[in-house]
Amino acid sequence: MEHEKLNVYHKSLDLSSLVATLCDAWPIGKHFLLDQLLRASTSVVLNIAEGAGEHSPREKARFYRMSLRSATECSAIFDVALRHSAVTDEQRMFAREILIDLVSMLTKLVLSVEGGPAHRSHSAPPAHPVQSRPFTPARVLPPASYPPRKSPEPFGGAPA
Repeated sequence: MEHEKLNVYHKSLDLSSLVATLCDAWPIGKHFLLDQLLRASTSVVLNIAEGAGEHSPREKARFYRMSLRSATECSAIFDVALRHSAVTDEQRMFAREILIDLVSMLTKLVLSVEGGPAHRSHSAPPAHPVQSRPFTPARVLPPASYPPRKSPEPFGGAPA
């Protein structure tokens, strides 16, 4: 598949893997942020894949721009999550490193598809085959220290 040849696609999978590692430790009461982060990070991956499968340069660029906007949204969600104590600053900064790379790669990809000045290395297949590599969240862990989780009571009352 065409999208699998793009380095930016594999970088977007790194973001998706990072978000997945944060799910288990996400504090109760902040799941509205997690839900939005999961949807936005998934949108980055899926729009890159859809764009790679397009033949029309205009449509291809449109999908890559949507992916770019979703990556920017992820950055803002991490900022909000930090303010809500849902992630640590270390976790946010690690995500930010991935997102800075993604935004740069996607910007160049959009410009190259639209015919603007950009490095074509992100839109063309890499010179060597992309090696699938497992995501290692070593710098993301340990999660923020949260109070112990309590099982939510149905409708706020006592357990049935």
